[in-house]
Amino acid sequence: MNSSDITIERAYKVRLRLTRRQTHTLTRLFGATRHVAFTNFFGKRAKHPRFKCRGQHAGVRFTLDQRRTQVDRTAGRVSLPGLGPVRFEQTYGAMPGRLRSVTLSRDAGGRYFASFTADQVPACTPITPLYPSVGIDLGLSTWVTLSTGTTIAAPKPLTQKLQRVRRYQRSMSRKRAVVLQSLGLDPNKPIPKGTRLPASKRMQRLKRRIGRLHVRIRDTRQNALHQFTARVVRENALIGIEDLAVKGMARGMGRRAFRRRIGDAALGQLRRQLEYKGVWHGRAVMTVDRFYPSSKLCSDCGNVNHGLKLNQRTWICPACGTDHDRDLNAAKNLEAEGLRLSAEATPRSGESGVFYSTNARGETPVRGGTVVPLTRPDSKNREPVKRRYAPSSGSRRRERRGTGT
Repeated sequence: MNSSDITIERAYKVRLRLTRRQTHTLTRLFGATRHVAFTNFFGKRAKHPRFKCRGQHAGVRFTLDQRRTQVDRTAGRVSLPGLGPVRFEQTYGAMPGRLRSVTLSRDAGGRYFASFTADQVPACTPITPLYPSVGIDLGLSTWVTLSTGTTIAAPKPLTQKLQRVRRYQRSMSRKRAVVLQSLGLDPNKPIPKGTRLPASKRMQRLKRRIGRLHVRIRDTRQNALHQFTARVVRENALIGIEDLAVKGMARGMGRRAFRRRIGDAALGQLRRQLEYKGVWHGRAVMTVDRFYPSSKLCSDCGNVNHGLKLNQRTWICPACGTDHDRDLNAAKNLEAEGLRLSAEATPRSGESGVFYSTNARGETPVRGGTVVPLTRPDSKNREPVKRRYAPSSGSRRRERRGTGT
């Protein structure tokens, strides 16, 4: 199969240029989508609608009619019912492929966007990679460490703007407390359900200011993510990255400042961009199991340093005496494990560039009584971990009865 015959699915996000009438009409459509969603739910045509915050991010989706031309790709216009011809910026040129639907949205900064979903998009022309493989170790202070020795510092857009965010939020909290007291409510207690707070002009102006600040923070983070992921995918044929439990880390690890830094680093978004860009360019993105001891494993001799602590950024291998940098050693091990997995892993259905292990934990099913030899640890052959939890009540009852099943 030629590369010209391969097609992919993708989306085109462009900025809208609305008239004042279209802005008011679209604002009413954002509220009407809730009525349509519940109508479809009670008609057993859809699931229960998810709650969305009122007044900030909003969106409405239109299905494009394939029997007529609704999108003028040359002039940059799309004809939608109730809105008429809507102008958009031609960021992607002709937007190749068959456009199926368009979603109009508004972000917290008051900007309007249109996201076109398309299929039958010709795949990108393959670019010859500069390097055969690379391993990526993610962190917070050192955002990215490559197996080549390159390090990239974390952009930390939220940390840089945190003082201003706090100042704006405190001002909003004081204005909100004054409104609650005027309604006879206690500002220190939860607001009764269904209560609408009247917003003054200053509160509305401050709310828009907070929204624009968060939009700038998000844009700075997205810019750093896109620049790094595009360069890595363009230069390397195989990418090895660790399967981190980002949601669990942000929810239950460390202090609040540590959890905020995890969200600010956007580690999950970085992996997501690597995966879909790898599909676009025909690269292999190998996801190594999260229990693989990439930091404790010596990349030279294969010895596992069980006594390595989290605060030790450098360590010396007790077997071969090699001096290791913790992050660089982990990146080298991830690259080696990615190369090993590439020989036996299969791509997920419909995605030629993203590879996964055999199951969620990267383990090979083993029959009862089969002994797996413990040699060099990898993502499918890890050393046993001690149980940190008590057995369930059902297993204790079975043990008392003398049954092992």
